[in-house]
Amino acid sequence: MNYLQVGSDNNNNDGGQALLAMAEYDWITYLGSNRMPLAIKYALLANPYILQIFGNEESIAIYRRDDSTIQSLPAISIYEDVQDTQSRFYSDKGQIRFDIFLPIRLAREDNAVVIKTIGQAFKNILQSPHFWGNLNDKLVPLPEPISSIYNDVVRYKELYGSPLVEFAKNCKITSPLKPSLTDIGDAWRLDLVTDYYYDMSNHYAMLEDFGIEGKVDPNKIIYQILKDFSVDVQPISSL
Repeated sequence: MNYLQVGSDNNNNDGGQALLAMAEYDWITYLGSNRMPLAIKYALLANPYILQIFGNEESIAIYRRDDSTIQSLPAISIYEDVQDTQSRFYSDKGQIRFDIFLPIRLAREDNAVVIKTIGQAFKNILQSPHFWGNLNDKLVPLPEPISSIYNDVVRYKELYGSPLVEFAKNCKITSPLKPSLTDIGDAWRLDLVTDYYYDMSNHYAMLEDFGIEGKVDPNKIIYQILKDFSVDVQPISSL
């Protein structure tokens, strides 16, 4: 397998420093698609149209949520719908679902027009070059300059961007009818589903270039080893 060779300033002997740096920035080491919903959220918030409609980041959840209050609408829920990974040398093929909740405050004849406009605008944003650039930037977060992997991450981002290969090539928009209200009250739910491909061989090559090899168990570094954890159990008689 031909791995990407970016070069490293600090080949860590056990990858420990790199793992801790990645954990600090919400990376899960061997799960390439983990940051997809979070990166999508940040890329959406960089769009002034999204900010105008949804207001702030509290209105965008990165998990499946249908308990928003009427006062918090409009709101978006972004989550992984389907993921299919063959092996670490093939792409992750997944689907991202957007549940877009909109309050019913319009005249009846305007509902369909507004919902359709928002759906098409959302699709156009997801397929725009500006969104693609922001999404790739957020998928590989840049740590603080004092981080041990800072220079490696900068170099990788300049050369490759991220391991994401394709996003939002196909978008399916389902416009709700009035009977299909959710349990949160007077709201429409507009569904948008799109697909992505994430290059896992690129992802693992990136990790290895940062000093993290496949033989390293990240749990032994990020979390305490179980042998260092003890529990004192005292049996209590039922009599």
